[in-house]
Amino acid sequence: MVKLLALLFWGAFAWAFDENFYAIKEPSEKKEAFFSHLRPLVAHAQDNIAQERRFVLYYFYLKEHLWTNLQTEHTMTSLAHKYRIKAPYQLGHFLLKIDTVPTPLALAQAAVESGWGESYFVKEANNLYGEWTWGKKGIIPRNRDANMTHKIRIFENLQESVESYMLNLNRHYAYKKFRQIRAQRAAQGKPFLARDASHYLKSYSGLGEEYPKLLQKVIVENMLCEHNTTKP
Repeated sequence: MVKLLALLFWGAFAWAFDENFYAIKEPSEKKEAFFSHLRPLVAHAQDNIAQERRFVLYYFYLKEHLWTNLQTEHTMTSLAHKYRIKAPYQLGHFLLKIDTVPTPLALAQAAVESGWGESYFVKEANNLYGEWTWGKKGIIPRNRDANMTHKIRIFENLQESVESYMLNLNRHYAYKKFRQIRAQRAAQGKPFLARDASHYLKSYSGLGEEYPKLLQKVIVENMLCEHNTTKP
């Protein structure tokens, strides 16, 4: 029953911001509603990553002590493809990329990139994090330079956008340092805090050096809890 209620609660938030959200005019109330809507989606995405990480550890245990089967091999191949891992039989390569993102960071970036849920891209494409695509399906940005070809990626729902954002941080070459420091903190038994993590996301935005400062400001001003740590 508890699991069913949790699933229903998550499902109510997964699709899009509803008219009740957009009817809120008071800024502090709007911010709280935004974070309340996003928290279960971020938690769901984190749980999925944690499950993948546990499977990887389980797979390498089986490979060393027992044996694997076609199903586990297929799952590992799928994960290697998903995370763009070129060394499929090295545990460290998997653990470096398959790990959670600090929850306060995910919330702060969603707020900044989506204009607290008010951006055109959120309303028309369920795109919380301003992700681009070069495929056929997408929305052409209104102020796109003439020599640019990117589009704003369209997502079926907000949950899909959150999961894509985390996958982006976990596999894109631009965030290699982010992943390295996260793994380093885990090896030291230290938490990978959002304000620390933000320093390695300068390339996420055209703001450059100012972007981490903006994220940190959102985290501090909204008292986003620094409870997320990477797991072994």
